[in-house]
Amino acid sequence: MLLAATYRPAEADGARLGPLLSERARGRRTATVRLDPLTEPDIGRQLAAMLGTRPDAAAVRRAHARSDGNPLFVEALARTGERTPDGMRDLLLYGPRSLPAPWSTTLLATVSVAGGVVDPRLLSDVARLPAAELDALLRRLVDRSLLVTVGDGYDFRHGLIRHAVYEDLLPGERVRLHGRYADALRHADAPADLAAHAHAAGDHVATRASRYRAADRAYRTYAYTERLRMLDVWDRVPDAAARLGVDRVDVLTAAVESAILTGDYARGIELATAGLAAVDERADAGRAALLLEHRGRLSIRLHGTGIGDFERALALLPDDPDKRAAGPAAGHDGDGSAGGDRHDPRGVRRGAGCGRRTGDPTVTVRGLLGVGARRRDLDLLAEAGTLAERLDTPDLLLTVPMYEAATRTRLGDHAGAVAAARDGIRRARRLGLARSRGAEIAWHAARGLILTGRPRRCWTGRWPTIRRRRPGSPCGSSSAGSRCGAATCPPRPGRPPRSSGSTPTTRPRCSRAMSCCACTRSPRATRSAATRSSTARSPIPRGSATTAATRGRC
Repeated sequence: MLLAATYRPAEADGARLGPLLSERARGRRTATVRLDPLTEPDIGRQLAAMLGTRPDAAAVRRAHARSDGNPLFVEALARTGERTPDGMRDLLLYGPRSLPAPWSTTLLATVSVAGGVVDPRLLSDVARLPAAELDALLRRLVDRSLLVTVGDGYDFRHGLIRHAVYEDLLPGERVRLHGRYADALRHADAPADLAAHAHAAGDHVATRASRYRAADRAYRTYAYTERLRMLDVWDRVPDAAARLGVDRVDVLTAAVESAILTGDYARGIELATAGLAAVDERADAGRAALLLEHRGRLSIRLHGTGIGDFERALALLPDDPDKRAAGPAAGHDGDGSAGGDRHDPRGVRRGAGCGRRTGDPTVTVRGLLGVGARRRDLDLLAEAGTLAERLDTPDLLLTVPMYEAATRTRLGDHAGAVAAARDGIRRARRLGLARSRGAEIAWHAARGLILTGRPRRCWTGRWPTIRRRRPGSPCGSSSAGSRCGAATCPPRPGRPPRSSGSTPTTRPRCSRAMSCCACTRSPRATRSAATRSSTARSPIPRGSATTAATRGRC
């Protein structure tokens, strides 16, 4: 006969169950099986079996986060959304409602309003309890397995218990407790938490001011999209310039810089244009020139034009040879060819020189990139990369591998171009830009794979980013598809030609078509062009085809 018993680990230390388990565990015929929580894929399969359809990834992540891998909770939460099911609420609240001391219940409610791990010093300020009394109450809640210690703070043993306790509060209780948290956090360095509690307490002015500061903090922790929302928050803060210490032009400039990083180039151009409309070019030439430089760079990356903005920015600068020489270096941007082809090469060299003289590392890096791309000098590009790493500027850190990939492609080193692009993709992931700038760098990787005769690697294996169309991509799927359909290449050796119209001049057209397809992340279109291209010869030789693919911006 097999005797099986189940128990919760949190209840194993009880006066009755603890000694029994210890005694049985010493027996040779006793085996203990510890059940681990369900993983996210396990929960996905459970939801699919319950609902009869495959759930979306967001629903699976939400169920995993709320249930902590408990299959019973997954089943109860499957059809209730964010609300705690009624039957489960009574079960979850049994422990909190059975607490003997009213202060324990009040403290548990205070912890639930924190929304996560709470620091004991903050909890003491909000609960308004002496440290000794607070520690005694917390010990009681930990012993009952309602709270657990997490690092130096406290949190609920299960997120659903926290949610149930929070839902059980009266509306007035919630507002008052959130207000206490907001008051306690006003002088702390936690703008995101302050914004959340101030919003729940109904303090809209403090909410918006804190959200602005939280968005600025998010930018420094690679959450660039959050910084784009700073403008929306700033517009709703009464007397924002006095409260936040910045004006609308500062906010617009910060939003433009975030758009450069997130790849939302069209939005960035709109924001830069709005900033230029709000700034007085004569009284504040420096900020106007900066906005013009940003708009010019965005325009170059979006559709290959924008030199006029750089020239206008130069006209606003003081009559300083070094500052004016920095302009061509700043304008040489994009993928190693955009912008720079329209500048005087001597101007780019002067820009690099002025960066060294003035000690401006940003101008030096851009100047080295421009000169290195023109001379096809990989040593200069490596020097630019070293300086960019010291600066730790996300935009420059990702621009360097784009230049290297483009330059290696021009030199015929397509494998090296793919390696440089892969390094750039890894950097983009580290900086939180895999879906934006990382997708642009993946375009260079796709181009290198196509030119080395490995087009299928563009949409399979280790390159899932290439499948996603980059926001603000200069290509449209329809135009790329039509170009791919129009491109014709020589047939595979040993097979009869498909038509008599295949000439050497079709190779640049086909290479450009494949570049367009890779830019749009269209697997079907890329297959269409690559099948008629790289399979006709292996690999595409140096010369016009390589140059067309390298410079082909759609």
